[in-house]
Amino acid sequence: MSRLAPRHRGMRLAMRVDENVPYHACRLLILIFICGRKSPVTKTGHAVKGRTLLAKLDFFVRYPQYLQKAGTILEKPLKEAVAYEVERQRTTVESRMIRYRYGPWDHAYYTVLGYMLAKSLIVLEQHNGVDVFCLTEAGVKSARSLVASGSFDDTALYSEATASLFRMYNGAGLKKFIYDNFPDVVNRPVGQTI
Repeated sequence: MSRLAPRHRGMRLAMRVDENVPYHACRLLILIFICGRKSPVTKTGHAVKGRTLLAKLDFFVRYPQYLQKAGTILEKPLKEAVAYEVERQRTTVESRMIRYRYGPWDHAYYTVLGYMLAKSLIVLEQHNGVDVFCLTEAGVKSARSLVASGSFDDTALYSEATASLFRMYNGAGLKKFIYDNFPDVVNRPVGQTI
């Protein structure tokens, strides 16, 4: 079994027909590029340590209304441009997440991260038994190109705001923040769409 494969019995692996793997890969590339820190293994930049941290950062990029609430809770209001976009797109969620055992999650991660590995956009490192998702040179180049294209302006904007709020958090800390502050997300039954 692949290190990216789920370790839980009975977990649904198939992606829905309407899932767009390259779209998800682009969003995650931008997220890792902007929110990533130096890898604890190679000491190079643009790495996210742990699936939990990756999923929780992605939650705020995909659900910017929670990002806006987080800014208020942390007493770090979002920049005016971000707040404007959040209001403009309040009801738009291009790809939904589900309530999982540890908060927001998307089963597409396994397929999308595998796709990114196969395209040599990321490498998978291990640090103290935790997966570290690190952009390769090709991944950095692709992320820069995506940001410069303007096609992912919202993703870049939300990723920058997420990084400004949560850059120093680890996966457990960010999970706790979500559990403590967003009961409407974590009190849903497991498997329910957020």
